[in-house]
Amino acid sequence: MNDRTPDDRPAEPGSAVERLAVPGQHAEDEVEIPRHIQAPAPRPGLRPAHRRRPAPDFSLSFSGGHHQDPGYGLLVEAARYADTHGFHGLWLPERHLHSSGGLFPNPLVLAAALARETHRVRINTVVLPPHDPVRIAGEWSMADSLSGGRIGIGIGVDGACGERLEQIRALWRGGRRAGDVSRVPRPVQPDPPVFLAVGDDRAGYEEAARAGLGVVTEMTDQSVERFAEDVAHYRATRERYGFDPDAGRVVVVLSACPGTGLALIDALAEAGADELAALVDLGVTPEQLRAVLGELDVLRRRYHEDVPQRTTQRAPQRAAPAQYTEHSAPATPVQRRLWLAARRLGAAAHNEARAVRLRGPLDLTALRTAVEAVVHRHDGLRTVFRAEEGDADGETLRQVVLPPAPVGVTVTDARGQDPSDTVQVDPSDIIRAVREDAHDLAHGPLFTVTVVRLGDDDHLLVLGTHRIALDGHAVRLVTRDLGEAYRAVREGRVPEFSGPAGTNLSLTVTAGRDGDVAWWREHLGEVPPVLRLPTDRPRGGQFRGPGAAVTVRLDAADTARLQSWSGRHRVTLFATLCTGWQAVLRGVCGQDEFLLATTFGQREPQAQDVVGSLAAVLPLRVSLTDATPLDEAVRATRDALLDAGERAAAPLDALLAGLTPHPGEPRSLTPVSVDFGDEPLLGLTLPGLRTEAVEDTGACVPLELMLTATRSRTGLALRLQYDTGLYDEATARGLVEVLVRVLTAVADEWAETVGDLPVSAEGPAPASASTAAELAANPDLTPVTLFCLPPVGGSPLVFRPLLAALPLEIDAVVVGRGKGAGRSFEESVGDVAGWIAERVGEGAYALFGHGGGGLPAYEVARRLVRDGGPGPRHLFVAESRPPQRDAGESEPRLACPVTVVTGGEEVAVSVRDVDLWAELTTGPVSQVELEGDVMESHADAVAERVRGALFDVPEAEPVTPELFREAMARLAAPVTVVTAWDGEGRARAFTASAVCSLSAEPPLLLVCVDRSSRAHEVFTRADRFLVNVLGDEQAAVAREFAGRDRAAAEASLVPLERGLPGLPGAAARFACVSRQVLPGGDHSILTGRIEAVALSDAPALVHFRRGWHRAVALPPEEQP
Repeated sequence: MNDRTPDDRPAEPGSAVERLAVPGQHAEDEVEIPRHIQAPAPRPGLRPAHRRRPAPDFSLSFSGGHHQDPGYGLLVEAARYADTHGFHGLWLPERHLHSSGGLFPNPLVLAAALARETHRVRINTVVLPPHDPVRIAGEWSMADSLSGGRIGIGIGVDGACGERLEQIRALWRGGRRAGDVSRVPRPVQPDPPVFLAVGDDRAGYEEAARAGLGVVTEMTDQSVERFAEDVAHYRATRERYGFDPDAGRVVVVLSACPGTGLALIDALAEAGADELAALVDLGVTPEQLRAVLGELDVLRRRYHEDVPQRTTQRAPQRAAPAQYTEHSAPATPVQRRLWLAARRLGAAAHNEARAVRLRGPLDLTALRTAVEAVVHRHDGLRTVFRAEEGDADGETLRQVVLPPAPVGVTVTDARGQDPSDTVQVDPSDIIRAVREDAHDLAHGPLFTVTVVRLGDDDHLLVLGTHRIALDGHAVRLVTRDLGEAYRAVREGRVPEFSGPAGTNLSLTVTAGRDGDVAWWREHLGEVPPVLRLPTDRPRGGQFRGPGAAVTVRLDAADTARLQSWSGRHRVTLFATLCTGWQAVLRGVCGQDEFLLATTFGQREPQAQDVVGSLAAVLPLRVSLTDATPLDEAVRATRDALLDAGERAAAPLDALLAGLTPHPGEPRSLTPVSVDFGDEPLLGLTLPGLRTEAVEDTGACVPLELMLTATRSRTGLALRLQYDTGLYDEATARGLVEVLVRVLTAVADEWAETVGDLPVSAEGPAPASASTAAELAANPDLTPVTLFCLPPVGGSPLVFRPLLAALPLEIDAVVVGRGKGAGRSFEESVGDVAGWIAERVGEGAYALFGHGGGGLPAYEVARRLVRDGGPGPRHLFVAESRPPQRDAGESEPRLACPVTVVTGGEEVAVSVRDVDLWAELTTGPVSQVELEGDVMESHADAVAERVRGALFDVPEAEPVTPELFREAMARLAAPVTVVTAWDGEGRARAFTASAVCSLSAEPPLLLVCVDRSSRAHEVFTRADRFLVNVLGDEQAAVAREFAGRDRAAAEASLVPLERGLPGLPGAAARFACVSRQVLPGGDHSILTGRIEAVALSDAPALVHFRRGWHRAVALPPEEQP
């Protein structure tokens, strides 16, 4: 590791980056700049202390290509090798018509190609002097953007080096040159790292030092002693010109001769070399190239691992070279299953892409360092999976841990040319691209990090993984360690991870307990009941993918009630969710019994710190009927989950392989799954940054349907991933919306059996969604929540007919038996009142009590008012007798209207009872008399009465021409006179108020012309016209042009903008070219492109309610 800071400026202790304002950008645009890419202006007087020289970095340079084979395949292979084996960079020459350089006529094209083939390694080039600075800055800033900020530029020495360099830097930073030529596109690095190509001429070293550049040289014509003298002079000159002498980077290109390596490297390091670029000949066979690369890597690792703290003082003795021993072990059953799935379904089928939005200043250098530290810490992030050639069943599959190597972080800048641009980027598109990028399971990497810069302080962080490498628990471990590593880099300390990292290789694969396999055989049966859902498109017998996802949310209040209901029945929230999902699937497919997949992620203590994939997919055999009591159904699901979890260690994959013709493809047995998840990246704690969730509509789904529930403070997010080859989005969304209805019914306790659950997709939409739609369509309506209280101890199902009949604008909620269960009447009233107050806040609500629920509804309303909250808008009671007034009580207790619904066979509500209800409120009391059971027989009538009482919406009048004109008279509009030349060269005009803007880009407006007017033919045929916006002193002018005889007024028009006839003194004039004439009922719509605009300070004349008015500004305190 480098222990110096490669910068031209002194660094604070422990600092890896320095915060600077980048020249040429906005003053407030401060970014974290890695020191090795800064190129500051000289600062005289700077005298930093010299630092110890670290071990030089190793890079690759290239030559050859004179064979008939173009050799680009070998070049790409070498670049990938360097990227994954710890090499620092690549150096690409520019050569034309050269016997040993025919591959390199355009290094830009190569750099762009290699940028997409690599993730970490830097890409440098040496371009010839004749290139124009505009070309260098523009083309290489594009390459910098493509590579995520990994480009370096080497330039040859010529007489105008200083001038050309300043032009390149200025253009790179966003400056302009004569002729208004600017750099595009915007690069990632704020300054280009520039090197000067020098030979054995000391003048080249001096020129690089004066300009604050690095140097790149070859050892072909100079000795190490002369090189050492030149480097010493270079660093002294840098210091003389105010640059940090140790920060100047010296790169030496030398022949790839590993056999002579260590002595030469020692000498060059002592002489001051920072980077050694081995010259690799591409005019060889692939086998020869790989042998050379392998020897270079051994040399690199021996040197770095041998002398990690090397200084320029020659080490007196070298220890034995360290060797990296390959670590491997047989693959686990889980890994083998996922490997087989990747072979059959495609490598991307089990890809994961997790994203989070980071708000605040992100230190990209610190993030890169943190990612590298985490990958080095965890073997699982460097593990690949290899089987012997010809092994299609994974019998020889092994997990192989690759040696630690630098890790790439892909950085993409999506801001455009102006750093202040607001970018409209759909995060789902970015996440989808990461998810669909297939991983190479045999060579890796199986863990990638992508950062998209959306703004100066706005980034999208995406972790790409394959399920064979990480499960949900592992992602949480990586997130935790990434946060600690990032904080450590920022604070200049060593990371303090919580304990040592585990490894998959040390875990033993157990065969489970005695009897586990027998239990699974009995549980699954000889012929497992496979779920067969109806699909929108026929199944083709193979994985379709890619997938998509829809998310529907259960709000926090309903989630809390569902959690409470689950707790009272001694089951987990997940068991209730599983049961609800079973009920939905059963309602769709008509099967009472089927297999449902779920993930069991409980880990043994020794595996708690292992980053890997240890979660087992368990096939649950579930069974429901209409008659199954709901409490028994959730307990049966709970027991099935516990029983299966206890036997998760059994060799289940081998057992399932005998039941399916396609090992590794689970959908043939369990096409649908359900899981409880979380959003681990939201727990990422980075100093100065805030995390935000990102909506993700994409998915890679190995199953047909995968439901994941995520709990957060806002409720329960139900995300359904679906195979787009089988299902439409509407179908998937409909399934989740039905599930929300089912879970709400459970929480509200108005379902006693599975058959009571609203599993039909044809039923009414959830009240919250439908209410929003209705209110959006009818702004006269105010949302009202109707809380329905059943009889004490009675079933909430009594309200089911009413809920189905209520109009959409009423959000009805049944208060279930769980509210205040086991409490006194007063305590129960308080519980329900508190729950309602929390749910509605200051919103409007009403209460409906049925039978014995009338008294609780009345008392709840009293309690809400007594506690300082708003009273109910209305109280409805059905088949309920009024409470008795307390002795001596003279004041009414409520101030809201009351509707008494009389009827029923067991409870008779008399006229006297209605009178008693009237004595309990100052509001009006009305009575609805019905015969028979109120809810069962008259739900529609009751629902209509409820709506009429809650919403006093006047019936809309039919829209007649008179009504339309009267309404439009209330629409204030400027008064305009539209003018043009007719076919005979005469000025023509008419007064118009139907004028408005149509578009800003291009600038368009429209004018409406009465089809029956004399002006219609003239203006619909005119090539140009002028719109004159009249000032408030031109009311008389408006009258003249509105009359039938306006010849005299037209004769007074004078040529103005574009020679068109017009009115001087107008508030504004728009000269337009006619574009289109469109039909618009009894008018024609004339559109025009605005060519010229004239403005004055005159206020505009306004037409309102059939009169002309002056616009008067509101006082400042009333302005918006």
